[in-house]
Parts: sequence; structure tokens; C-alpha cells
Amino acid sequence: MFVPDLLHEFELSVWKNTFVHLLRILVARGGDTIQMLNERFRWVPMFGCGTIRRFPANVADLKRIAARDYEDILQCAIPIFEGLLPSPHNEIVLDLLYIMATWHGYAKFRLHTDTTLGIFETVTIALGKIVCRFANTTCEYYQTRELKCEISAQGRYEARVAAKGNGTTRTTGSKAKKYKVHHTYKFHRLGDYPTAIQRFGTSDNYSTQTGELEHRRVKQFYARTNKIQYTQQIAHHEQHKCLLNSINTRLQAAQLAAQSSPQNDDSLPPTLLRQHHHIGESNREYDYVTQWAFDHHDDPANFIPRLQDHILSRLSGHAFDGDEHEYTNLECNTVSFVNDRLYTHKWLRVNYTTYNMQRAQDTISINNQRDIMVLAHEDDTEDNAHPYWYAHIIGIYHAYVRYKGSRATQTQRMEYLWVRWLGRDMRHRSGFSLCRLPRVGFLPSNDPNYNAFGFLDPAEVIRAIHLIPAFAHGRTTTLLTPKSMAHRPQDEGQDWEYYYVNMFADRDMIMQFVGRAIRHISTHHASQRLTQETAEIAAARHTHVGGQEDQDSLWVDEEDIQVDAAQAIVDAEEGEEDMEAMDLIGQDDDVDDDDDGEQEVAPGLEDSEEPEDGDLEGFAVY
Repeated sequence: MFVPDLLHEFELSVWKNTFVHLLRILVARGGDTIQMLNERFRWVPMFGCGTIRRFPANVADLKRIAARDYEDILQCAIPIFEGLLPSPHNEIVLDLLYIMATWHGYAKFRLHTDTTLGIFETVTIALGKIVCRFANTTCEYYQTRELKCEISAQGRYEARVAAKGNGTTRTTGSKAKKYKVHHTYKFHRLGDYPTAIQRFGTSDNYSTQTGELEHRRVKQFYARTNKIQYTQQIAHHEQHKCLLNSINTRLQAAQLAAQSSPQNDDSLPPTLLRQHHHIGESNREYDYVTQWAFDHHDDPANFIPRLQDHILSRLSGHAFDGDEHEYTNLECNTVSFVNDRLYTHKWLRVNYTTYNMQRAQDTISINNQRDIMVLAHEDDTEDNAHPYWYAHIIGIYHAYVRYKGSRATQTQRMEYLWVRWLGRDMRHRSGFSLCRLPRVGFLPSNDPNYNAFGFLDPAEVIRAIHLIPAFAHGRTTTLLTPKSMAHRPQDEGQDWEYYYVNMFADRDMIMQFVGRAIRHISTHHASQRLTQETAEIAAARHTHVGGQEDQDSLWVDEEDIQVDAAQAIVDAEEGEEDMEAMDLIGQDDDVDDDDDGEQEVAPGLEDSEEPEDGDLEGFAVY
């Protein structure tokens, strides 16, 4: 029995061809939508160690894009495509991208339970329904034609064929292209994934990705041979590379051992897995407390007045609840800083246990990756409660503190983070049942009702989070003064109005929002609301039997997707031909791992009703 091939059946077939057709739709839409899409991709920040890489300047050109790049595009596509099409096509595309990203995440899980397999089955059904809706509504509305890159790829292919003396060139111009992914074998193969995982184990056990990566290495070695008896030459190159790697490893170990003064080096040595977090021991970079406070007395991000309150709170044993305890001046005077110094750092490492019982690590840098998530301290009875809070790190510090209070202690080293808090947009509803990502935004610094800045014990950090700007809502300068030190140089004194929490950044991040992962013990209580929602989704597939279905939901009637048998065969053959033609684009690329305001309505669809929130209550009640 053949096992599924996620790499070639979904990432390089179903999703790749869906993304290409979305580009055709944007071209048919006209205007500067393609330029806006490319610009938005350039603004997406990197995440993790190669998890989300920097996107090329022109994603729509589809040059040198490997399987890992298509995976990254899917994980970040929702904020990118938001607002590029008029309603209702915008909502349909966002639903499509959300369900595809959800399905892809569940397909790549390395540990499944009965609950996750049940959800996976339901998401698979929802994927088929939303693809049919997308094909029958959005794809039928726009008259799409070949992209320029498709015409160029086809021209190069025909030139190679003509050079061999067989084949004719086609007429110039772009051909009309229709979306026929749902008529192909590879798309219908997706329905077998939940059963295959239950029978044969998770998809990483039989992924073709490993072989493809090794094939890439062999191609690199082959280019260095004389193409005659190359097998032995490739083996020699492999031996040389292993020897060089071993020498490099010994040199790095020697350099690490030769560090004479770790107190004066801000670089982080390897972090022990049993540690929750790790900040450097260096005392090289520091600021004088009084001088720093004087230099930034007009900056809303000036933290000196609150630093003593934070340190006193921790020394007093008060548990973190999101609010800084305020102390009198007399009490604050019991805290003093040794040599009047605050020591700054550039790096913070956070260890955590993944959903599949592995230890992993996030490296947080004040130069690029600054966003973190902590457990929320909200009332669980709130209707719109969320399990996590999000923050943007401004600085990583440690200080040597003396406390002269009733509990006199010796000088001790205290580590803390200076953060800028993000609050949830309460007008935006999100979750698996609504097919929308959580949306957050920076708190206004000029509003006394909000604590826009605060301190955080590094022990409270769960892990790093990937925040993508909500490009459709633009930027603003009203949240913080343009010259504040909390801005990065590339921000140009502006903030994005909102950010989307990218819950699809990696598999562990998905489980943080699904809830009840086996090893997410510390977040079990906080994620109970998410667990209840996903449990309802898993149970919905058992209760969805018969009954009247809402025509505005993601489900469609069976007659909407039934076609004449003969026509289905023709469409399938044409669909396979289209997908073969699509393989010409980037065929030489290597495979690598890893609403606010009024919306524009498409002409002729003004009377279409948008799906209500209740219509999306659970994947199986669309």
C-alpha cells in the first residue's frame, strides 16, 4: 500500500498551484496588487533558526523557490492577502488560506492523539469544501491568464525541445488558465492522510524530503567532478567534507575553551537544556542609572521610576499578575544598584518542551527577533478570554542589587526584560471556528489607563512568538512618539496599527493554540478555552449527519460539486496537464526542508451576504 507523499502531493502540487492561481487572480484584479503583495512579503520578519526565512524581493516572480519556501509562504500568507481582493472574495481567500495552513500543520505533526486525528479528519473535509467554494466563486469570477513567468518557462522548455529537432513552438501570448487543482488525483489523495497516519504513523516517518535533500547534496558534488567515473569522485568529495567538518568542530571547541574572561564577553556559550532561560554573564556593556534617567526623562519608555517597583515586587515574593505593585519613595530607597549600573545584553535564550516531548530553544535578539508570549492573567469566566499575553522586548538587562529592607539580603544578580506590551483587538474575533488569526496591537503610551511598558522576569517567558504586521490596516504614529528609543531604526518612528499572531509558524506553535499538548503542562489550565473549542470541532464530525446546511457556510451541497462523469475525466486530464506545465516553473530549484472601515465589494456581488460568525461555529457546522 502506498503511503502519502506530503512534499509532492501538497506542498509542491496542491498548495503551489493554488498559490500560483492566486497570483493570476491578483493580476486579473489589476492595479498594484502584485506590487503590494511583494512589498508585504518583504516586511514579514524572520522567525526561529531557519523556521521562517527572509522572503525574496519578488515572490510573485516565482524564481528559485523551493518546497521550504512554499511552506513559509503558506504559513505567512493570511496577513499578506488580506484586503487585496474585494468582498466576498477576500473572505473566501482568507478562509482558504487558514484551512490550508491548519491542514498542513496537522499533516506534519510528529505526534498525534485520537483528538488531533479527529480534528484532522474534520479539517480535511473542510479543506475539500472551501477549495470547491473558492473554485466555484472566486475563480469563476475572475478571468485569469498565464503569468509572465509561466510564459517564459514554457518558452524555454519549447526552445529546448525545438533544439532537439522535435516539437513546434506555440503562438505568442498568454493562454487562459482555470483553477483545476480540485480535479486532480493529488488533491483527492489528501483525504487518505488521516487514515494513513493512523495506520502507518506520522508523516515524518515516510517523508520523501530526506531523500530530496540528499539528492541536492549529490548534485553539488557532481558539479565538482569531470563527469567521467563521477561516482568515486563524489565519494572523495564526501570524505573531504566530513574531514573538514570534524576539524571545524574541534576548532570551535578550542576557541570556546580559550575564552579567558567570560565576564567581558556578551556571546552566549551553549545553554544547558535543564535551564529555562540563559542571559550572558558579561559586564562589558552597561549604563549608569542616574545618567540614563536624565538622558531619557522625556521618553515615555523611561523605565527607571518603575524599575525599583519591579525589583521590590520580586524580592517580596509577589507572583506576577500583569500589574506592577507600587511602593512609596521610602520603600524604593531600600533598593540600590551596585556601582549605579545596569548591564545590557543582546541575546536571550529560552528553553521549552515541545508538544512531542522534545527540548527546543528560541533565541531572542534585540536586533531582530524581539516578540515573546507569556501566560495571561485574565478572568477565565470572560467570554473573550485569551490564554496568552504578548510583548515586544526593548532591552535585556541584569543588575547587582542590594536590598536594605526588613528582609536584608546580600548583593544578588537580578535579570529582567524591559518590554512594550501588546493588547488584543477586542473588535476582532479569532479562533479555529472563525478561521481567523488573533490580532494584537501596541498599547497607546499616552493613555494613563494602559501600562504600555513594563518589566518582566525572564522566567515568565513561554517562548518566542512570530508577529506579522496587519498590512491592510496601515501604520500609525499616534501610539508612541516617533523619537522614542522603543522604536527600531527600521521602523522610521512608526508602528503598525495591528499585528497578527502567526500560530502556524511551526508545529509546536499550533499546539500552543490547539491546547492540551502532552508536554505543554504549564499551559494546560490557561488553554482550556482553546481546548474546548478544538474538542467541539473534533466532535462535530460525529454529529454532522443530515439536516439543513447553511448555504452561506463553508460547506456546499453535494450537487454543487457533482459533475458529469465524462466531463470530470476531461477536467482531470486538463488539470494534470496544467500541473505538469506548472512544474516547468522553478523546475531546476532544489527542494529544501523545512475590520475596520468599509470594504470594497466586487461589482455584481453587492447583494451577496457575508457569512455570519455563527455560521463558522465549528468546522463541521459550516
